[in-house]
Amino acid sequence: MDSLKDFISKHHHLFNQEPLPAGHEERFFQKLHSQSPNRVPSVQRKPFNFQRLTGLAASIALLLISGFCIWKVVISSHLTPYTLKEHQIEAKILQNYQNRVNTLEQHIKQYASTIPFSDWEQIEDTLEFFAQNRDLLAESLPPETPFPMRLVALEEYYNQNLTAIQQIADLFAQNIY
Repeated sequence: MDSLKDFISKHHHLFNQEPLPAGHEERFFQKLHSQSPNRVPSVQRKPFNFQRLTGLAASIALLLISGFCIWKVVISSHLTPYTLKEHQIEAKILQNYQNRVNTLEQHIKQYASTIPFSDWEQIEDTLEFFAQNRDLLAESLPPETPFPMRLVALEEYYNQNLTAIQQIADLFAQNIY
């Protein structure tokens, strides 16, 4: 036995042969309004599927966790604990250098009263150059330079600068300037 829907689908051509009688739309809407409001055609809803919702939530959580893990791996590959240790060693060497420069500069300033102001300006510019360019070598070394070579180069650079400042301080101390 065919349902009404199947009958209409099979005989669709019969419904389009003759024009519909006048006023058919008005009669349809009157019948529709005369029906009780509780008798509105119901739409079949699918039951709420907790399994589907749980699966969706698990997928989102998996994506977030895997994204976080990938991000951590990328970040940690750039800053491993070993390179952090290297950075700490470099910072300590730089701090020691800066402390020694400051100490020598204080000694030189003690002797500054014995020299003319124009000469002091030149010495002060030299000291300022050493203080401002302390990171010059560290910034210009390529990042792929092995740490032991980098360390030797930085120590040598800082020692040369300290030697020059020490010579200036020694000249003042001996009143040779």
